[in-house]
Amino acid sequence: MYTLKINTSGEVCEIALKKSGKNVFKKTWTASEKTAKHAFEILKSLIKKYPDLRGNISKIEVDKGPGSFTGTRIGVTIANTIGFLMGEKKIVTPIYATKPKITKAKIKKLRI
Repeated sequence: MYTLKINTSGEVCEIALKKSGKNVFKKTWTASEKTAKHAFEILKSLIKKYPDLRGNISKIEVDKGPGSFTGTRIGVTIANTIGFLMGEKKIVTPIYATKPKITKAKIKKLRI
């Protein structure tokens, strides 16, 4: 059985995989606007490299924060999606380092 570790909440992101308690894979990268893309590319390569991974993940460890709003959201969403696909009912709730700064959309009226 595998343990999948996901950390996208800080400046250094990581996806790691353990099999029977031993590290078999670890990939780190610097957080950027492409963090989600990097994470999905790594997960895709893991599925190819470890064909028995599907259905054999016994645990998902995710850094739920505190951390950057978007980075934390990315890792928690990936963990919750994989958990949902595996039939888990638990939802991981993110903890943000600061309150999200969400501004109102600027809507311009169209004249026709």
